[in-house]
Amino acid sequence: MKTVIFNGLIVIGLCSMNACNNEKDSRYVNLITSEHVALVKDEKSGLMIDSISNRPVILYADTRTGDTIYNPTGKVVNGSIKKVEEKVYVYNDGEREIKIDGDEYKVKNGDSKTKIEGDEYKYEDDNVTIKREGGEYKIERKGYTKKVDEDGDIKIETADKKIKIDGETGERKVKNKSVFSKVKDKVTGQ
Repeated sequence: MKTVIFNGLIVIGLCSMNACNNEKDSRYVNLITSEHVALVKDEKSGLMIDSISNRPVILYADTRTGDTIYNPTGKVVNGSIKKVEEKVYVYNDGEREIKIDGDEYKVKNGDSKTKIEGDEYKYEDDNVTIKREGGEYKIERKGYTKKVDEDGDIKIETADKKIKIDGETGERKVKNKSVFSKVKDKVTGQ
């Protein structure tokens, strides 16, 4: 009941703000920043993005329809979202719990977790961990690690091999691991 009342108050407040502000682009309100934004659909991602910052707006209200929209799915989430504190919202769509805190975005879906903050991304479940920051990323699974740096250099390590690939030249170096090299690495620390 509190959520319904809260959403009703949001809609009334947004409509009031819209009536006071006759600008064409004041139709949408970014709920995290409480700012009116001009949204356009990004052709590449399909998400609604702020036309000025070119960044996706995760949670926004449409002042004309009175709806609150969760941007990654485009789903109207009226009555399904809770404001935990100022600029912090939690949305539970039945399968996933999504927490939106400013520019930090966390999703829990069963055993998997996803965190997005700025240009940092992290996904983790029982089988794999994926991290990305800027132009670098890393994938880890049991017995397998792959790192890619900003220059495109790739390092892959498995239980029995180390592979390095130069991002510019494509030169590939493969080093086989043996039982003795593993023991030597432990003894020498290299």
